[in-house]
Amino acid sequence: MESTELSRLEHIAGSLPCRHVQFERAEGIHGEIYFAYGTDAEGLIHGLWGHCGVAMTVEFKEEATLEAVRQVLVDTAHRSIEELMAAEVLNA
Repeated sequence: MESTELSRLEHIAGSLPCRHVQFERAEGIHGEIYFAYGTDAEGLIHGLWGHCGVAMTVEFKEEATLEAVRQVLVDTAHRSIEELMAAEVLNA
């Protein structure tokens, strides 16, 4: 499962308008959440999280810190996973 999730995230991250993308993972309530982020030519930070076949992209302001980006990606993933589970469309 782990390599499938990571390869999906890498594939999607390839479409981010960033020259270099950093990949990380965090332990979540429902298992590991993979996330990636990078900066585009204009200084905007683009991020992406993925878990159990679900992924979401997020665009951040120039002044966002990398720590804030990491935290927002993980928090957004947690909330989205909970919402999908409550709607009974995701088994995490």
